[in-house]
Amino acid sequence: MIKKIDVGYIGFSLTMLSELLCSPFFNLKECILEETRCTDQIRTICKTNHVKLFEARNKKHLSEILIQESEENVFIMYENGIIIENAALCGKHIYNFHSGSFLNNRGAHPIVWSILNNDTFTEMTLHEIDADIDQGTKVDTRAVAIDENDDIDSLKMKLEALIPDLLLSLFNHILRREYFEKQFNRYNRRIELIDYTIDLGKDSMEDIFRKVRSQSAYKGAVLFADEEKIYIHKVKKIGQTGQFYRKENGQKCIEIRQILEILD
Repeated sequence: MIKKIDVGYIGFSLTMLSELLCSPFFNLKECILEETRCTDQIRTICKTNHVKLFEARNKKHLSEILIQESEENVFIMYENGIIIENAALCGKHIYNFHSGSFLNNRGAHPIVWSILNNDTFTEMTLHEIDADIDQGTKVDTRAVAIDENDDIDSLKMKLEALIPDLLLSLFNHILRREYFEKQFNRYNRRIELIDYTIDLGKDSMEDIFRKVRSQSAYKGAVLFADEEKIYIHKVKKIGQTGQFYRKENGQKCIEIRQILEILD
C-alpha cells in the first residue's frame, strides 16, 4: 500500500485542487492563496475536505503564513500570483508547475507567449523553486503540440492534462530525496564491543559474516563460549555446520551444531 505524502498547495487552481484531493500519492493538508483570488467555492472545497485554508493579503503576509503558521514542509504551487520571499523558503520544499519550457519560456504568462511566438510545442515544467524566479532544480517536464487553432483555454487544458503524470514524478522525486537526505544526514556513533560480538541465539549467518569482516583489520569479532572471550578472524560454512577460527593461529575453536537453523 502506498504511503501518501502530506503536502500543502499554494495557488488558486480548481484543477490542481481537484487533482491533489483525489491523488493516490498526496494528502492535501493546507491551501494558501491570494486573498483576492479566494472564492466561496474554494472555501467550501477546503472545509468539506478538512483542508486548512490561508488567505494571503500580500507577499509579506504569505511569508508569515509559511514561516509562522503552516505545519507542512512540502508544497505544490500552481497559478500563484505572489512571489515567495527567500526567507520563506527556509526549511520548505516548494515545487512549482510552470506552464512553459525552461528552454525558451520562463517568466510571466508562458501560455500567452507560446501563442504569440508561434511555438509549435510547449511544456509543463515541474521544478523546485529557489531564490531565482523560474529557476531551481527541474524535477520533470512533459510536452504538448500547439495547433494553429489553439487558444489560451485549449492550450491550458492540454497542459493541465499532464498534471497527474507529473504528480507521480514528484512523488518519486520526493521519496528519492528523503532517502538520500536520510543517508547523508546519518552520523554514526563510535563502534562498541556489542556491535561486533557474535550472538549465536540471534545472529543470522549474514550477521556473523558482517561482524567478522568488519573486524578483519583488528583483533577480530568477539564470541563468548563457555565464559571464554574468543576473537574470531574467519567463518567457514561446511554443509550443515559452521566453523569459527581464531585469528591468532587459525586454530579451529568451535563447531556450531546447535544453530543449524541459521546456517541453512
